[in-house]
Amino acid sequence: MIEVDDTPVQFWIYALGFVIVGAIFVAGPIALFPDVDRMRGWLRVVIATVGSLSVSVGTWLIIGSPRSRIIADRSEALVRLDRWGIGRRERLEWPIDALLAVQLSERRDVDGDPVFRLSLVVRDGRTVPMSEVWHRGREQMARAARELANMANARAVNAGEPIRLDARQRVSPLV
Repeated sequence: MIEVDDTPVQFWIYALGFVIVGAIFVAGPIALFPDVDRMRGWLRVVIATVGSLSVSVGTWLIIGSPRSRIIADRSEALVRLDRWGIGRRERLEWPIDALLAVQLSERRDVDGDPVFRLSLVVRDGRTVPMSEVWHRGREQMARAARELANMANARAVNAGEPIRLDARQRVSPLV
């Protein structure tokens, strides 16, 4: 059995910062600021609105980045993808022989640095991402892709191994 876990704690901390700072900006013009009674009404509304937007963005980021885990187990002949987070619980399962490839996708973040994500390519043609969160560190992600692919007798696509597919297998290209 192999387990690949994605717990984006750093991302959650980043998003929690938005929520905390936003909450201070919401509470400030209501009663937290020492000179709140001398502030103009429109300024209080603007500050609270900016704070509300910050809380909303942080909450959206936390909800959009659930914890994910892939478990491949030969004894059960099963590959399972679990995702759970705030208000979200999802489980996808396939027979182990339905997994054609484990794909390592790469893209650039806003700073131009490479970030990576694992996806499962299943026999019905779908490419199912493990998580919505992209991570740094190609070597660690490539190692996870190769180990998961080896366990399931699948291909590790874009993980440092040559791709050899027969005519019946189809693998989606990088996005």
